[in-house]
Amino acid sequence: MIEASINALPGLVSLFVVATVLLGLPAALIAGAKKKPIFLALLFAATLAGILTVTMTPGSGGVGQARVCDAGLPLGAFLTSESAQLNFLLFVPMSVTAALLFRRPVSVAVGSVALAFSIELAQAWIAEGRACTYDDITANAIGGVGGVLCASAYLWVKEGNSPFALRDVLWGTGLAAVTGAALTTAFLSSITTVDGDARQNQAQQKFRDTDQQDQWMNRTVAKIYGHQTEVAETGMQQLGHGRWRLTAKTTRGEISALWPDRKLESMWSKNNRDDSGNLTDAEMKAAAQNFGEKWFPKETVGARTKFRAVAERRGAHLLNYRRYVHGVMMPMRLDIVVTTSGRIMGVTAQTTADPSLPRVTVTKKEAKELAERGSERTDATPVSVLAQRVSGSWRPVWMIGLKTHGSEENSETVFLDAVTGKRVQPQNSEAPPPGQPAGADLR
Repeated sequence: MIEASINALPGLVSLFVVATVLLGLPAALIAGAKKKPIFLALLFAATLAGILTVTMTPGSGGVGQARVCDAGLPLGAFLTSESAQLNFLLFVPMSVTAALLFRRPVSVAVGSVALAFSIELAQAWIAEGRACTYDDITANAIGGVGGVLCASAYLWVKEGNSPFALRDVLWGTGLAAVTGAALTTAFLSSITTVDGDARQNQAQQKFRDTDQQDQWMNRTVAKIYGHQTEVAETGMQQLGHGRWRLTAKTTRGEISALWPDRKLESMWSKNNRDDSGNLTDAEMKAAAQNFGEKWFPKETVGARTKFRAVAERRGAHLLNYRRYVHGVMMPMRLDIVVTTSGRIMGVTAQTTADPSLPRVTVTKKEAKELAERGSERTDATPVSVLAQRVSGSWRPVWMIGLKTHGSEENSETVFLDAVTGKRVQPQNSEAPPPGQPAGADLR
């Protein structure tokens, strides 16, 4: 995060001067006492002050979260990153002067890497406009080691012997073990790694998805209600596994659809009264079938249909689509309400694909006996075999109505697994779609 610091250069200069004085005075005194070059000590203090000033001054960047460190860019993007190049150069002067001053290149290299980790760790803890990123650690560490190598090569050529002494190697190895363990523990225990690049891509993808959703919903509204229809309100409901329910309230009615399936789930017009048209039953059914085949081409293929009046013989009619496989009603549901003028007033659909089911082994007679077993005063009436989700798996299930002897109405509905004969409780795979508006008049 050097760019933000460079943008705040006027303020950095004064902080750099203060930091250089604070570090330079003790460095010069210690160098004089140790008979080290005072100039190198002051230069080392100045380069270290520059690093601390640039990296630790509060800024306006960062991710806005404490204890978070970005995983960084892919290798190709990292190598061409201007920020990585600046971070590399930032540590070179300090490591060069430190290696020349202390003449312990291994210890200085380990210290440079430890400093790079420590700075990013502090940035993550403080989070005052600073961003911890592993790219910065990598670039700073490479810069520190690179500077040590440059200084070591210079000393080797100048003095004619290797600057890597056994004592320095041992000290450096011990220092690497201690600081490595401490910093690793600190990062693992207090820092959460996030992929900022991936999060940005996800945010961009979400924006693109939202734009596509809006465009698709607007086209759907126009096709169903007409191009002059205005969308007053839209909504999204997460269903899990990357699926969403999109809703739209318009000036002419409501629509619900599934995404990314791009499947209409329900629609209900605000005008929920029949049009007093003069179409025959056959013509009304044809209008409903045309709508179903256009919007639900897969669901209508091979399905059985039932067409009946909703309330009165002359009024809105309901067209049901149901599909059966080996006598089992599949979970697909499609209901279309059409008026006597051919207008589609309402639709509800469950577009679940046909599941693979085991063969039914429990007959209707056996289902009746199993349901009645243990209750002498109860009559069971098996209605149908349905494909239902039970404990996360699709099963063929007998739906059975129970009523007391002499009663005309069912007092209970039970479900029996049509393979095992055991009582089960079906579950809904997702929240039900919006249904018919309350108080709808379908006459």
